[in-house]
Amino acid sequence: MTERMQYHLVLHGVAVFMIGLVAGFPLAFVETGVELWGVTLPLIGHWEIPGSIARWKMTHLEGIINGIMCLAVAGIGARLAMGARLAGFVTVAVIVTAWVNTVASLSGALFGGRGLDYGLGTNNDINYNLFIVGIVLVPLAAGAIGFAAWRRLRAG
Repeated sequence: MTERMQYHLVLHGVAVFMIGLVAGFPLAFVETGVELWGVTLPLIGHWEIPGSIARWKMTHLEGIINGIMCLAVAGIGARLAMGARLAGFVTVAVIVTAWVNTVASLSGALFGGRGLDYGLGTNNDINYNLFIVGIVLVPLAAGAIGFAAWRRLRAG
């Protein structure tokens, strides 16, 4: 894995991680019932934080966990026995997975829809499709990382 790929993983990982951290604020407000954001905004009017505790917990954790995944892959990437194409695939797959999981979770918290089944409304269907991308990519990336580690171990 090239240094440039590692930096891309770090930058995207930090961005996704920060989204997860920021999602902790509405989680706290929804969970405690504090209406800190229940204010009148210019051109919008009265606004309260949408979503349930479960949706905000998921958004909070998806951002943090997927951000850490990007950072972990960046940290070990150069030590793995990967060619340029495999390293490129792993980099893109991990970054895309981090973003689709985080965006789908945030969308679910803000607009509703869990994304667990298809045909339950537009936002739910969008979330479902985003999660499917991550569900397909993350095992492929994990398998590629495991294979590259195994090759490195065998090479001595």
